[in-house]
Amino acid sequence: PDIVWHFVLVSLLRTFKHINKDKRSFYEKEAEKAGWSIKELKRQISTSHISRIKIVDKASRNGIE
Repeated sequence: PDIVWHFVLVSLLRTFKHINKDKRSFYEKEAEKAGWSIKELKRQISTSHISRIKIVDKASRNGIE
């Protein structure tokens, strides 16, 4: 089990290595809330999930659906 956690932690560190603190915090919260796997977390980061969320949020605040 310890070796598995080691690989999980290394993978997470590599995933968050090039992300600023605010984005990292956002992705950590989203991953926990949605139960994302590391693979899903990487996919969400690579497809700019945070940008899509901001666009949807901005549109909903402006009454655009």
